Amino acid sequence: MTQHARIQERIDAWGRATPVLEADRRESIQSASTIEAFKLLAPLVKSAIRETPLRPTSGLVEQQRWFKKLAGQ
Repeated sequence: MTQHARIQERIDAWGRATPVLEADRRESIQSASTIEAFKLLAPLVKSAIRETPLRPTSGLVEQQRWFKKLAGQ
């Protein structure tokens, strides 16, 4: 089998697999429980907050200051 034929075979295989994988992805998203996801992610968020405390501001003012400087260039 030539390299071109192997490449084409893989392309064809992905073409057949794509709709199946997409259907599985869609079903996983639709059947996901938001409450369960929050329960699973809560410890990670708490850990991140402990390791990197929340900033007193969102940083939007600082961002706007940078944009103003860049606009003046």
